[in-house]
Amino acid sequence: MTSRPPRMALHARVRRALRTGGGFQVPPDWEAGAPDFVGVGVQKAGTSWWYALLAEHPEVDVRAVAHKELHFFDDAAALDLAEELPSAYAQEFRRPRGKRCGEWTPRYCFDPWSLDALHGAAPGAAVLLALRDPVARCRSGVEHAIRRGTVLSAALITEHIQRSDYLPQVARAQDLFGDAVLVLQLERMAEDTRGEYRRTLQHLGLSPFDPPSRDQPRNVGSGDRWQLPVPVARAIQRRAVADADELAARCPALDLTRWPSLGRSK
Repeated sequence: MTSRPPRMALHARVRRALRTGGGFQVPPDWEAGAPDFVGVGVQKAGTSWWYALLAEHPEVDVRAVAHKELHFFDDAAALDLAEELPSAYAQEFRRPRGKRCGEWTPRYCFDPWSLDALHGAAPGAAVLLALRDPVARCRSGVEHAIRRGTVLSAALITEHIQRSDYLPQVARAQDLFGDAVLVLQLERMAEDTRGEYRRTLQHLGLSPFDPPSRDQPRNVGSGDRWQLPVPVARAIQRRAVADADELAARCPALDLTRWPSLGRSK
């Protein structure tokens, strides 16, 4: 008989959601519940910046969310605890009554199981998915991993090529969550921050708001430490070009001329 995976990790998450962290004591009258919004991708596409802007909205309160990236569904071994996932996940999100909160874990759209698990745990959440020029995203992702101590290897580069393969990730999110998915584009977020922020708020059902801080994206990489080998860049380009029309059909707001790697002129 197959033994059940240990529940320790899942239970630890529930305990963590109730803890005092970062000097902030969660008031006892705050309510827990499924997140109102969840960002699911992609890595190195301005997600930390955009989440920080959302946290400035007066109708959003993420002070009791342990981290911008909870990585709640990363552990595939725990996913047979499906009946416990919704209540355990909901305990991560405590806020004053009437406020909104959420998280943004870019890995969710990459791991094949995470979006299904998220849909089971928070089927009513609004979903945010930010994209970036696929070659630039891959370079920035590998550079980020190297800065964090990961040894450069074929496996690392392969992972980041796959992370820049957007069509299957977008399709999986849209097939599960339908119109609840808003696809953003880093290049448009950086160029028209106010307009794209307004579009995001409309998607989340939040009131119009002009955030005090609209600093440019953080953590997207400077481009001066490591460059993609030419064969790797070409491999990403071939797949991206082949998928571009279908991706554009699924995401009408995408402006693919903003992605130099696709070679489309304005």
